[in-house]
Amino acid sequence: MIALSKIVVNYRGNGISASIYLFGGVWFVIRGSKASSVSVGADGLVTKSMVRTRQYDWAEIASASVQCGNTGMNGHNREYIEILRVDGESIRFKELNAPANEAPGDINEVRRAVSAINEVVSRNRPDPAAGLA
Repeated sequence: MIALSKIVVNYRGNGISASIYLFGGVWFVIRGSKASSVSVGADGLVTKSMVRTRQYDWAEIASASVQCGNTGMNGHNREYIEILRVDGESIRFKELNAPANEAPGDINEVRRAVSAINEVVSRNRPDPAAGLA
């Protein structure tokens, strides 16, 4: 927001330019704060970031876990989602993150998403005993 106020000051004589820059900056701040999400559905998992939306079938996901680390230039010590695929590849979805200094039993958006992913994966996993009967 400090950068946005600087734009307004620099374009004080030209209100139209200042308004365009201010509107664009506010739009990116709002869009960026609401853009990242994880959707767990019957057809698969959808990860949505500000730039890209990806869909994964449940057959290609082995599990999900909460990891801790850097999520950007200023995002130090943050929890994020890591998705382990059946082929061994891991996908780090750092766009959805939360502070890592919460107590282990506390529930945040990242831990809730990982729990939901693992619940659906375990429900969809074939029962090994079914093949023996």
